[in-house]
Amino acid sequence: MRTGDPVAMNRAALGKVDPSSLPPSPGLPAVIVTCLDARTDPAHVLGLGAGQAAVIRSVGGRVTDRVLDELRALHGLAATMVDPGMRLDVAVMHHTMCGSMMFSDAGIRTQIAANGGLDESIVAEMAIADPNESIRVDCAALVAGLPAGTSVSGYLYTTESGRLDEVVATTTA
Repeated sequence: MRTGDPVAMNRAALGKVDPSSLPPSPGLPAVIVTCLDARTDPAHVLGLGAGQAAVIRSVGGRVTDRVLDELRALHGLAATMVDPGMRLDVAVMHHTMCGSMMFSDAGIRTQIAANGGLDESIVAEMAIADPNESIRVDCAALVAGLPAGTSVSGYLYTTESGRLDEVVATTTA
């Protein structure tokens, strides 16, 4: 890692949390889908402690087919290992000032796809023109694609103020 030594970073962090006290399943039956942007760390934004929630991070926090597959796998794992009747609570969290907003510009999208070795249609799926609308679209995809009984909600994090606001009230798949 060019920005630091992961082993040294780990040694400095030892003792802050007792890893043997953390269960393999999160303390809350929650999964947060959010952006890769460092400003949107759910532990910071939501005040979560270690091991409280599972987090899936994707470009823009978008719900892609791959994210849906990961959520289905988590649901299957929870139903198999914890409780057959367990249903997840999935929260989508997008944010203002997201780099994925640049993906909406066709010229920039073409350059991103070329420089990233991607098909332009994949980059277009990650585009965010309006974060409130992308939250609604992603929540609808979750409701349509996850097992019945899964709770889905959507939030917008304003990076400038640190405020989180509900965009999609809790809905059940």
